[in-house]
Amino acid sequence: HPDALISLMNTGSASLSAGRYAEALESSSLASRKFGAILGAEHPKIALSTNNEGEALNALGRHGEALDAFRRTMEIWRKAGADRMFMAYGLTGEGIALVGLGRSAEAIPPLEEALRTRLETHSDGEHLGETRFALARALWSRPADRPRARTLALSARADLRDAAGAPAQRTAGEIDAWLAANR
Repeated sequence: HPDALISLMNTGSASLSAGRYAEALESSSLASRKFGAILGAEHPKIALSTNNEGEALNALGRHGEALDAFRRTMEIWRKAGADRMFMAYGLTGEGIALVGLGRSAEAIPPLEEALRTRLETHSDGEHLGETRFALARALWSRPADRPRARTLALSARADLRDAAGAPAQRTAGEIDAWLAANR
């Protein structure tokens, strides 16, 4: 039953939060396949799982595969007319994958859209910080945009200051290291 698969998808999310990315990928991929078999390949619940797959793949440094997962996610959500709040997850992940592939210029438009959405929908600090930091890294590739990139990274760090949990703390550490390296 599709409702039973939600627990499998949630296992993938919990594994992501715990930093167990291979386990997250396994659970999320299995959930995607089973949702597809039951609900059809275009069902929005598949996009939730493929988004989680993309996050795990990005964390594992498998950015090309992550990009494919996020593009599939976005295709499903666009066809379904998904809420912009969901779209911001996929757009942020797509941008992170593109930065990881060294394609920073391509990463800027989806990250700008994700940031606008997260600001307009009053996203929590953890997700807002994630998007701001990804955009900062993408903009750093353009010398003229470096002041804005640094400001975004500092804002991302402030967003995460009050966020609880290991993912926020990992991202805060990454931001600190990035700021130290990019003065």
